[in-house]
Amino acid sequence: MSWRTRLLIAAWNTAARLFAGADQRLSFAWRVVVVMGIAMEEQYRSYRNDTAGSMHIALATTAAKVRGSERTTKDELRESFDEMFRSLLNAARQ
Repeated sequence: MSWRTRLLIAAWNTAARLFAGADQRLSFAWRVVVVMGIAMEEQYRSYRNDTAGSMHIALATTAAKVRGSERTTKDELRESFDEMFRSLLNAARQ
């Protein structure tokens, strides 16, 4: 396991401890694994700097705010994610 992966896991665990309830921690974990997985897809690559570990504000905001849960299908989530991202990206460009 690379040092970056270990650092990411440590950061994830530390951030999860900030949430008081188990439901909040579970929701955070779902968002990190599922939603950030969408943000890391090829179509969003030009909006990320993987070397620096940064991303466009519209992409970060979408990852934080998109609605969904474990019951949301991957296709529904991806559609909702893309719709919100495009809206925020347009607002950021104006």
